[in-house]
Amino acid sequence: VLETHTGGLVGIEPPIQANTNQYFNIYPNPFTDLITIEPLNMDQPGTMEFEIFSMAGKLIMSGEVTDQSQPHTILTENMPQGIYLLRLRTQIWPGETIKLIKY
Repeated sequence: VLETHTGGLVGIEPPIQANTNQYFNIYPNPFTDLITIEPLNMDQPGTMEFEIFSMAGKLIMSGEVTDQSQPHTILTENMPQGIYLLRLRTQIWPGETIKLIKY
């Protein structure tokens, strides 16, 4: 929190850290032109599916990560600034939804 020259206060929220769980890392967040999905469990069979939704629920983008031994980059340069939801799932894992912020 910073105090302005007029005596008001301005809050600064720290950036959201990379989302980390036992299956993947997502970074950076907030992002600008790309998002990286880094799979952590290399033993999972099949593909990891991803979907990006607007906060209104509109599907913006979807795809698959077929090689889970390498980080996968999603290009987001054509997406406008805003808040999005990234949903990830595999054949044996029901998935998780992560809030992403594009600036």
